[in-house]
Amino acid sequence: MKKARLQGFKVIASGCALGVTVMVLSSMFGAQAFAGKADDTLNVIWQRELTSYDFYFVNVIEGTSMSCLICDTLIDRDPETQEYRPLLATSWKWRTPTQLEFQLRQGVKFHDGQDFTADDVAYTLNWASDPATKAIKQQVVNWIDKVEKTGPHSVIIHLKKPNRSVIDLLAVGLPIYPKEYHSRVGTKGFSEKPIGTGPYRAVSIQVGTSALLEKNDQYFSGGPKGKPTIGKIFVRHLKEANIAMGELMTGRADWIWQLSADQAEQLERIPKVTVEYAESNRIAYLHFQPRKEILTAASPVMDVRVREAMSYAVNRDAIVKHLAKGKSRRLDSYCYPKMIGCLDGVVNYQYDPARAKKMLEEAGYPNGFSIDIYAYRDRPVTEAVIGDLKKVGIEAKLNFMQYAALYQHLVAGDVALQHTTWGGYGLMDVAWTLQTEFMDPVFDPTGDPEIHALVARGHTAETQSERNEFYAQVFRKVAKGYYWIPLYTVTDVYAYSGDLDYKAHRDGINRFYLARWK
Repeated sequence: MKKARLQGFKVIASGCALGVTVMVLSSMFGAQAFAGKADDTLNVIWQRELTSYDFYFVNVIEGTSMSCLICDTLIDRDPETQEYRPLLATSWKWRTPTQLEFQLRQGVKFHDGQDFTADDVAYTLNWASDPATKAIKQQVVNWIDKVEKTGPHSVIIHLKKPNRSVIDLLAVGLPIYPKEYHSRVGTKGFSEKPIGTGPYRAVSIQVGTSALLEKNDQYFSGGPKGKPTIGKIFVRHLKEANIAMGELMTGRADWIWQLSADQAEQLERIPKVTVEYAESNRIAYLHFQPRKEILTAASPVMDVRVREAMSYAVNRDAIVKHLAKGKSRRLDSYCYPKMIGCLDGVVNYQYDPARAKKMLEEAGYPNGFSIDIYAYRDRPVTEAVIGDLKKVGIEAKLNFMQYAALYQHLVAGDVALQHTTWGGYGLMDVAWTLQTEFMDPVFDPTGDPEIHALVARGHTAETQSERNEFYAQVFRKVAKGYYWIPLYTVTDVYAYSGDLDYKAHRDGINRFYLARWK
């Protein structure tokens, strides 16, 4: 592993002090090569820790990224074109609306040398979809009725009801485990030493702290992931972004991400550091909850005229220009525009505080009102929204907290207005955005059976054009009800060694198996 080059180094968190630190480090280390290339070890820092390496019990994108390194899924999705490609399966077809048949790749081996067969697929998906397993992302697996082995290298997945959008889940969220090993060691044992068929094998796992992976030299040829080239990947979890920046600047890390625009600007001054801005599929928006059967107390946002007025009160263009920055752009829909089935341009709220004030007066609030606004990230954006609302007479009190705490307030019915984001766990089919945001009783602001029926019809339609039309009707109804104020697409900011050839993808999955040294 790399040896520290600067003992006792500490990044000072304040903006001015950090700028001085960056300039000093630039002169000290600018001419030195990063050690990652020298010892063929890609040193990665994530801010979020993984509490398990049994990937059915992880609900952050870092878990999906790690899963893609260690394990494979039946299907792969091209990160550029969004096309679905064979991975552990060589082909698939719909036998009936609720039967999806797969032919499986032969000659594939797990990291422990065991052959990959239909038994492993049937075991993994039946186990994960069993309610007793309590997989953390139930929407990823609860559509499975059962998985039937039909031959040594063929299976049929039986769905509980027709749902064409499950192809995207199979391409991202459902890694396949070795039956014999996983059934023997269970989730705890698997988390401590995960085994898959993927391009990297686990050497050492310290759950919640770090993971060391090495290249799987026996990884099968001809698959869409290709053969990995970097010898080892060492992942650490550090919560403080400024400390991670220090590690990158001193050569003890090769790759970090999810930096703020200000932090990225600091790192752009450092030689041998590449800063990449990439638009992600995460979207930011204001979410109203106007349903009286959900809220514990009456709220002005129960009136659609108030929601419409607030839509014109928020200066979305200024937020994008001055706060979101990077590759972010104003969002005029209720989904990431490049998602399969998304309808872009369904809303076009122009900033018009005079119009907003007039509409509030017509709704019976000539002097405005007070409301709580909840948020869990991007606080400067929330504060900008609060400032815009204040200009039209609305006093918004900020309740800023960790998402776990915010979710409990949502469940309790305390939240009439929140500033939030949605990233979709790396999924690129809009079905899962709609399923979560407009059918889940915790989030659904509409309570509209017609919307629920349209979402369901979009899931089951056989052609993509039919699916698109049903989903478009949902988006138009949501727009008419002013249930959201879409804000912007979120930029992910990456910083990595200048010796590393790495490409960011909009789904947020870190595909280190495609990376290489220059």
